Amino acid sequence: MDLKRQQSPFYELKSSAPGLSLVSVDTTNVDNSSGMDAATLNAAVKAAVESYVTGQQPKYAFSDATSSGAKADFNVGFKDGAILPSPTATFSAIPQDMATPLVSAIYVMQAKSSQTSGGNTLMSITLAFSTVTKDGKEVKTEIVASEAEGKTPGRPRLSITPDAGSFPSVYWSAQGVIPGALQSTDFLPSDGGELFKRVLADAVGYHYFPLFGHELSERYTLISDGGLKEGADAAKAGNWDAAITSWEKASGADAKAHYNLAVAYMAKGDDAKAQESLSKVSDVPQAQDLANAMKTRAAYKKIIDAQP
Repeated sequence: MDLKRQQSPFYELKSSAPGLSLVSVDTTNVDNSSGMDAATLNAAVKAAVESYVTGQQPKYAFSDATSSGAKADFNVGFKDGAILPSPTATFSAIPQDMATPLVSAIYVMQAKSSQTSGGNTLMSITLAFSTVTKDGKEVKTEIVASEAEGKTPGRPRLSITPDAGSFPSVYWSAQGVIPGALQSTDFLPSDGGELFKRVLADAVGYHYFPLFGHELSERYTLISDGGLKEGADAAKAGNWDAAITSWEKASGADAKAHYNLAVAYMAKGDDAKAQESLSKVSDVPQAQDLANAMKTRAAYKKIIDAQP
């Protein structure tokens, strides 16, 4: 069944004044066939970051600090056509009085536009991101490539360096897309300018979305064999408390009941109880997707000590 659950920020920011300062957008050496000059590309990236950060909850302050003198030197590149696996960035000259606890820089590596054999526009952008606390402690450094073909259904394709495993599916679920069902009845725009906005928005969104809470859309299979049907019916009706009560009565040594309980606790946002129930599950094929989802989320949970 399809679930919607509240997910707190993956990056818990310990700060009384959440906010992000963008200190540089470097388009100096961009591989650019997008049809935009470097200045236009620079402005588009800034606007995308500001739009995403200020449009989320909890509300983050955004500061365009590209004239502050701070900068980041990125160590990124390609070898034999592939992105090198370990991007790094070194920040310098971050002002001591920076108003926000987080500082971010972006290096635009590629912005490309071409035509497919079918005559559709193919647009891609590759951005190196680094976000640190204002005292220089790294939060996240990565390369995000986003590509989409106009007039086709679905979403832009994301490629992350270093490899992010299944975490991109968590980003899509935060956008309301069920993992494993990324195709959409909406077609990607045919206009090159609008298509560029889409690929840029998802590249930016992926890097910054762990800072914010989201409603995640997820899909898990409930088991309704025998004595589990009553609880499954309650869950499908949205009554998770009744489902839990029913499955707890049926649980005992029943691994399938414990699996259902794990799904229920996930739906209620209680990851600790979900993990406890899942630890009692063996030989239930459906449990692997749930275990993978919990492992992915746990791997990305991070507390950021960043006082303004």
